[in-house]
Amino acid sequence: RKVVSDKPFKVISADGIIDDYYMDHLSWNKDNLLATAIDDTVYLYDYASKNVFELATYDDGSNNYASTVSWCNSSANSRYLAIGTNSSVEIWDTQSGQKLRNIRGHAAGRVPSLAWNQHCLTTGGEDSRILHHDVRCRMSLVSRCLAHEQMVVGLKWNNDGDMLASGGSDDMVCIWDLRMSSGRTVEPRLQFREHTSAVKAIDWNPHHRGLLASGGGTKDGTIKIWNSHSGALLSSKSCWSQVSSVIWSQNRNELCSSHGFSNNVLTLWNYGSGSSLTKMTDFVGHTSRILSTACSPDGCQVVSAGADQSLRFWDVFGKPAHKRSSSRASSIWGEVSLGDHVIR
Repeated sequence: RKVVSDKPFKVISADGIIDDYYMDHLSWNKDNLLATAIDDTVYLYDYASKNVFELATYDDGSNNYASTVSWCNSSANSRYLAIGTNSSVEIWDTQSGQKLRNIRGHAAGRVPSLAWNQHCLTTGGEDSRILHHDVRCRMSLVSRCLAHEQMVVGLKWNNDGDMLASGGSDDMVCIWDLRMSSGRTVEPRLQFREHTSAVKAIDWNPHHRGLLASGGGTKDGTIKIWNSHSGALLSSKSCWSQVSSVIWSQNRNELCSSHGFSNNVLTLWNYGSGSSLTKMTDFVGHTSRILSTACSPDGCQVVSAGADQSLRFWDVFGKPAHKRSSSRASSIWGEVSLGDHVIR
């Protein structure tokens, strides 16, 4: 297919974006709200109305800031936003603008990675641990995953919610199957050590169960495709540039990667026979490294946050051939406890 344009269709100034590869500055929810962490504040951008709201600010002199933002992926509860900070994880009700609770459990340092799995919030810490919290419970900690030796900087659940992939600054990718867990401590089913730099970029292919893409940092500069059933490395593509994110298309066998030093571009790849990645085009516009990306709820656009203090919106994947409906029910929440607040 022909890519519509390799230039951004919208550019928003975002003065104050922290130039930190290990942050995840963006999250785009099913209601078309974009959450973004800029300087000491988390903002909400309503893509339809173009209105901007200030949700949370960390200007109390404590050196606390939002290191990652992540919307709940339950359709019935998409207004809830998790914010990882230097000391804990916060859950906010974005309709009321109220913080509902703090979730603690990491030994020390910041929480640079978050991933929702319906009522389960998974957090990755600077302490190298992965924690699973059931937010329906006041005592939320359910289990912990132990294998990484350094900071956990990438987390992603698959669409079925039964497999978790994690990436760390220890250059390792882990695959976790919580169905194999018999206690509160979970060990990885697979460990991949082929990357030679930190792995922040991780995403599951929505069309081929068990297929995972991962991207490495500056010294590595590769995108690797894994079979998580067999543990096989299917392919490795050199990008000659830091990989800060990878996003599979919801509608086509295509992959979008974002890059830092030294290319500062988004790249669209076709995933073809033999698990090969063939470059379709580069999306050029950022003048400094791209730190984070997020995909629109319809799977068409990608927004990128750059160290050049800008948010740029791109028509990467184009319009879907048909609309897909979710196969997962949203009613599993039931009555949910968020601290002293109850969601029905």
